[in-house]
Amino acid sequence: MTLYFLSANDMTFFEKTSDPWFSANKELGTFSFVNVTDGSLFNRTYYGTDEPANVVGCAVSEQFCNPNLPEATRCEPLRRADNLLPASTIQLWPNERTQLLARWSIRNMFLMRLNVWYLVNSLGSSILLARQRLGGGQQQPLPNNQWQLEMEHWHSASLASLQAVFVDTSVGITDPLLEEEAVRPNNETAYERCQNQV
Repeated sequence: MTLYFLSANDMTFFEKTSDPWFSANKELGTFSFVNVTDGSLFNRTYYGTDEPANVVGCAVSEQFCNPNLPEATRCEPLRRADNLLPASTIQLWPNERTQLLARWSIRNMFLMRLNVWYLVNSLGSSILLARQRLGGGQQQPLPNNQWQLEMEHWHSASLASLQAVFVDTSVGITDPLLEEEAVRPNNETAYERCQNQV
């Protein structure tokens, strides 16, 4: 379980925002502006966040599946994401050769992918889609499901990172500075799989 706190205390919102994570319904005041095209006056009411910070909790679980097995037995139960390689995973592959390959592939995935926590921790608020509608400390209108759009975006970025692990493994390291971090095939089966992806 990971908790993500969102604070937007210094921001003003152009419209009330009912999204539970970005919630902003507190009226800050109404201000008059001059329309630059015709010189007329217009009023705009600005809104502020309802709370100093809002929080969303994410529980991450995952499972491995082998599509070559019968449907009833092809997937292990959902489990915590930090449990690298339990026995239930290895049981999905029936012989030693495929088990070796599974161990190496899963090790690569866990060591090289960027999970949601890592992405948010590294990128901070710049990972938020809502920032695309932010300028000068003023937030343009947001939909009521903005928090869901944010979570989908983070998850998609994490999946793209997982795909990149396999591409990078096949292509090899192009930056000499990353050479020491490489996870090389440690058995003939894994080496064959790498060669097969090229």
